Amino acid sequence: MANYWNYLDHAEDHPVKINLPEYGGGKIGSFVHRMGPLIYQGLTARGIKNRDAAYANLMRQIGHESGYGTSGISKWHNYGGIKMPGNNRYRKFDSDRAFADYYLNLMTDRYRDAINAKDLAGFVNALGAKGYFRG
Repeated sequence: MANYWNYLDHAEDHPVKINLPEYGGGKIGSFVHRMGPLIYQGLTARGIKNRDAAYANLMRQIGHESGYGTSGISKWHNYGGIKMPGNNRYRKFDSDRAFADYYLNLMTDRYRDAINAKDLAGFVNALGAKGYFRG
């Protein structure tokens, strides 16, 4: 768990709010402005009570997983390294919204304790406890 936590924790420059003007440019700003509202609105629609903490944790995770939208599979709107069931191929999404909906459904259904975590350490511990990564 320490390795995954270190990866996410070292994204100190990741903004926690949706529309921070200082993140208007570059890969981080572009990613946050594109995906942030979809993630935050999706959390709201799913009735997540600790939206700010969940938003910060989820945006750090998909930012890390996708190199803030610059990884090779990002062209398929896949920002989480999500694979097709039953094989090792990456899933292709039709849009950022389609990814956000799938990702949020996955996280709220399978990793609810991570979604409910109050901080990054709790988020990472909850993911590890459910087998999201090995340590």
